[in-house]
Amino acid sequence: MKGRSILEQAFLRQFGLDPSQCFLSPLQLNLMGEVCALSTGMMLCCAEDRYSGIAVGSRGDNHIRIKVCDHRGNPLSSSHPVEVQRLLEGVVAALKRRGYRLGGLHLLCTLPESSHPIQATDAAIMALAHALNTYLDLGLSVSGVVKLCDQAYPPCRGEADGGAQVAALAATRDHLSLVDYSRFSWQGVPLPSTLSLFRVELGINSEQFAGLRQKKRQQARQVANFFSLSTLRDLTMEQLNRARGLLTGDLFGCARHLLSEQQRALNLADALVDGRLHEIGPLMQSAHLSLKREFGIESRPADLMVGSLNNLVKEEGGARLLSSGEVIALIPKARKTSIVEQVTQEYAQRFGVYATFFNINAVSGAHSVR
Repeated sequence: MKGRSILEQAFLRQFGLDPSQCFLSPLQLNLMGEVCALSTGMMLCCAEDRYSGIAVGSRGDNHIRIKVCDHRGNPLSSSHPVEVQRLLEGVVAALKRRGYRLGGLHLLCTLPESSHPIQATDAAIMALAHALNTYLDLGLSVSGVVKLCDQAYPPCRGEADGGAQVAALAATRDHLSLVDYSRFSWQGVPLPSTLSLFRVELGINSEQFAGLRQKKRQQARQVANFFSLSTLRDLTMEQLNRARGLLTGDLFGCARHLLSEQQRALNLADALVDGRLHEIGPLMQSAHLSLKREFGIESRPADLMVGSLNNLVKEEGGARLLSSGEVIALIPKARKTSIVEQVTQEYAQRFGVYATFFNINAVSGAHSVR
């Protein structure tokens, strides 16, 4: 199997032949507007260099067989691949319900390295939808691919979020993407050459954050229903403030964070485009505090990490907690080594665990590699 990629090797082991085409779809990493998909608002994000892979080959009959492997191409032993495979089959079923003739296919999916199960599942679904759209020349728009992903989720999962990995379609190398979730349109925002982008894993259990995100999704829907709106995007801060006494504190805080986060995404994009790098820190700090005080997602370890990073980068960058339980940071490239080393040691001394810094390369979106 010399010369074959991991994806091609896994396909050959599973199906006994070489794939006709292979695709890679990167994971989405959010910076600002991180939860605004809940309100079909604006989000500033990028695609990072962790990939879900799809290998496709034709069969001589009308059956479709799907296999799921880890990032090394090995079959998974946990219950997670059963869930992923069921949702991938949901993508195929949704296309058939629309009347598409798919023919017989072998499909193999590799999951992204070191990713949360929900994130890995969302990435795999987006990767398959993109791969089938390209391989079978289905002619789906970006919005059509996202809606297809939504239809893969069963009703018992609650509200689907097919757009959770839209950066896989929108991303440009060395750029962030300012995504409008109401139209699934976007604009590229260049990353300053003087800054390095980091994702920080805090070494703590992040399962609590997944439950909180689902709770906030439900609260966002409750607020929209209260105002008889299809989405919170149509709600103004003035309208929200007038209804403050009629909403519970949790519902008001949820909506206030979503609306203010959308504006921060726009402001950060403007600051990056115009080279006003001194505005990054205040915007990131504002987002961190809003997530904690308004949205109700907080973490003492994250507070220390974010505070230390913001003190060190001063007016040359910034950091914040994401609702995934990770910290995102823009750090001056010239001082990144010393800053990371200092913060890592301080964090370990305080909490007894080491945080892990990942220097992120912003990559291009989903593409064919064979």
